[in-house]
Amino acid sequence: MSEPRIEDLSKHVGETVTLRGWLYNRRSSGKLHFLEVRDGTGIVQCVVFKGNVSPETFQQADHILQESTVEVTGAVKEHGKIRGQYELDVKDLKVLAATAQEYPISPKEHGTDFLMDNRHLWLRSKRQHAIVRVRHTIIKAVRDFFDGRGFTLVDAPIFTPNACEGTSNLFETDYHGDKAYLTQSGQLYMEAAAAAAVSGLPACAVARGGDTRAKSVVAGLEALCADADSIVLVHDAARPFLGPGHIEALLAAIEAGADGAVPALPVADTLKRRNEAGAVVTISRSELWRAQTPQAFRHGALLAAHRGWRGPGEPTDDASAVEAGGGRIVLTPGDPLLMKVTWPEELAMAERWAVGTRTTRVGQGFDVHRFGPGQGLWLCGVWIAHTHALIGHSDADAGLHALTDALLGAIGEGDIGEHFPASDPQWRNASSDRFLTHAACLIASRDGRIVNVDLTLICEWPKIGPRRQEMRGRLATLLGLDITRVGVKATTTEGLGFTGRGEGLAAQAIAAVEMPA
Repeated sequence: MSEPRIEDLSKHVGETVTLRGWLYNRRSSGKLHFLEVRDGTGIVQCVVFKGNVSPETFQQADHILQESTVEVTGAVKEHGKIRGQYELDVKDLKVLAATAQEYPISPKEHGTDFLMDNRHLWLRSKRQHAIVRVRHTIIKAVRDFFDGRGFTLVDAPIFTPNACEGTSNLFETDYHGDKAYLTQSGQLYMEAAAAAAVSGLPACAVARGGDTRAKSVVAGLEALCADADSIVLVHDAARPFLGPGHIEALLAAIEAGADGAVPALPVADTLKRRNEAGAVVTISRSELWRAQTPQAFRHGALLAAHRGWRGPGEPTDDASAVEAGGGRIVLTPGDPLLMKVTWPEELAMAERWAVGTRTTRVGQGFDVHRFGPGQGLWLCGVWIAHTHALIGHSDADAGLHALTDALLGAIGEGDIGEHFPASDPQWRNASSDRFLTHAACLIASRDGRIVNVDLTLICEWPKIGPRRQEMRGRLATLLGLDITRVGVKATTTEGLGFTGRGEGLAAQAIAAVEMPA
């Protein structure tokens, strides 16, 4: 007997299965008990008819408290009133773990204090569960992105034996008879983890930043194991479009004898100054330049210049400190791409420029499945009741298979058979949603972005038109796209070939993917 998840019940219509989950709700009507059971993937109605179970089981179904852990065995059938949903005709019911009291959260409105006091139970509600799943999806996408690039996740501990923040017993708690402290000091552990990550790398050191830019630069210079004549470059990370040519020009200037080198652009705009009286005066721009970063110096000279700074205030860049110490600064050609991203509008401009460093790839996919006995089929992630089913190792969703191949093809990752071979029994009757989201995650892990997808279904039946928008919506959800970026069309072969004879269904797909150049 199979033990599917609730989300997979559509593949087991007519079969007797066993579900394990929690009782979400219960109502009764004469000889019927309606139990709503959830398992984390969905909720299903389990119908307990008095004539189908033992008297003990029927009585037990009438007294189960909400959130009890249950095991339900029964036959899967389509829901009598709600299209696309399924229910169980219960044959047997076991309570694996009963709750000790009535579930305190009812459908009525509750105050914030009440919900916070019961937040461990509130998380089981539909809305909170949906929020947690959205959060999980976002975090998983971020994790997949970094996992695909060789990163390792490091977490700070929650409990520590000492109050590392220097507090007394503000976060003290009992931990199996011993004192423990709920720590809030991730920095204490994350700095060590960051240092460990780069330990041993050539010319790489981690330093604690200061409360001003100049103090942070001094800390970085002091952390470097470099001799006084070594060339160092100081760069604002807020200038993301640094290129090799910029660095080569700076190094050449230092090696030619300059004490410092700064990329700079001449001021192109007319400059105005308003005095205390409010009068506006035009300032000559002929000798004015916009300094950028990175800026290059000899290690010893820059460190001495910062240590010897006497003001006023803090130097606004490193060249200012070297100038004040009598150093000779050389200007190298600046670049508009070295703009400093500070304001939202500058971020939008930087994003437009970044597109220039990316390329669009196109992939195509094609899949065929034959018709066989059944009560319906999956197409583009949507269940369609029908007189036949599509035959395949998984759920035989030709639309999702073709689209998965298109995405894999766009990034040169072979085809669906390489990732999910039909010879592997774990993919038997598997939901093709998993294949498509796997391909999408591969793209995301390589800093890619799906631009749009387009799918054509070739068949005499079932009729696609009435379900086309539903299919587009499902694909948009699975891929995280706006529905306007998803196309689903259908056509026939005018009675020609195997699709024209109604022997099977074909799907062809095309996908555009934006990737780093």
